[in-house]
Amino acid sequence: MPQPSSEEWAYYIERFECELAVFGLRDGAATEPARRELLLSKVGKQHFRLLVDHFKPRAIQDVAYDELKAAINANYAPKSSVMVDRVHFSMRFRRKNESVMQFVNALRGLA
Repeated sequence: MPQPSSEEWAYYIERFECELAVFGLRDGAATEPARRELLLSKVGKQHFRLLVDHFKPRAIQDVAYDELKAAINANYAPKSSVMVDRVHFSMRFRRKNESVMQFVNALRGLA
């Protein structure tokens, strides 16, 4: 699980869902318990506690995978201002040793 300062939640969950796809657990109601259990087994102590506390008095094993994802997303998804994002985008210039493709990818990341 990402630490709040080390990896953004959006990137972590993308990697996690790639792992689910490897195991054939990405879609389907039959795979719901496996996805939930795998996510719960991958989270660290801090994040597990956040989930347990968030869903009390329900047992964490009774919570759906999508609900777990939404709860973590609510706590770790970046909260941004449209104006601030526009300023960051408009202030991004191509650096001296940066290829055009690297610059375009950086702009896509800011968009």
